Amino acid sequence: MSEMLPGGVELVRFGGPLEPPNATQTVVLRSTVSLLPVAHLAVLSRIEARRPNQPPVKGGGNDPRNKITRLSSVSFSESKNSQVNITFLHEMGHIVDYYFRVTEEVRRMANDARHPLRADAADLLTTPHTGATHGPGETIADCYMVLFRSLRVSRPYVSQACPTQYLGNEGQRRFRVLLATSAFRNITIDQLLSDSDAASFDRLIRSLG
Repeated sequence: MSEMLPGGVELVRFGGPLEPPNATQTVVLRSTVSLLPVAHLAVLSRIEARRPNQPPVKGGGNDPRNKITRLSSVSFSESKNSQVNITFLHEMGHIVDYYFRVTEEVRRMANDARHPLRADAADLLTTPHTGATHGPGETIADCYMVLFRSLRVSRPYVSQACPTQYLGNEGQRRFRVLLATSAFRNITIDQLLSDSDAASFDRLIRSLG
């Protein structure tokens, strides 16, 4: 069973009609997908809602070459996904990283002594991550997730592994690095703000924390 989400993204349900996502969880996922710019949705073809005990059994997964993100059955009922599906946003961060080579670009910034964002890029690459896998790609996916979460949830992102890195100025520093990459080239403020607010994105991220 499948249905179409914003941007022509297909939601494929592997479970039965009584299994996740339910109607409310589907609305959250749909609204989360609608936060993303057209250029990013262009590199995503399908979201797979997996049935119980089917991999991934928790969290999510991704298949960048085939433009697929996978969401576990249990992820839909997690409280962290009740307003915005951040599991999806994290996996989408991996897809965007793959197509736009974001991690490579941020590494170049961090290794360029003359780049104005060198220190910020280095700190972004070493931001702690909670999960089974670690490394720069995970921190980039996290930053992508937190950035788009901030468009819908005003409360700053805080995790056990990352208690302060997205509070106030520390969050701003990381967002500016991500926004400086080619993944966000030619993406306007109106494309980022779901309500097309004319306020600058700088003002938005300054208000976090």
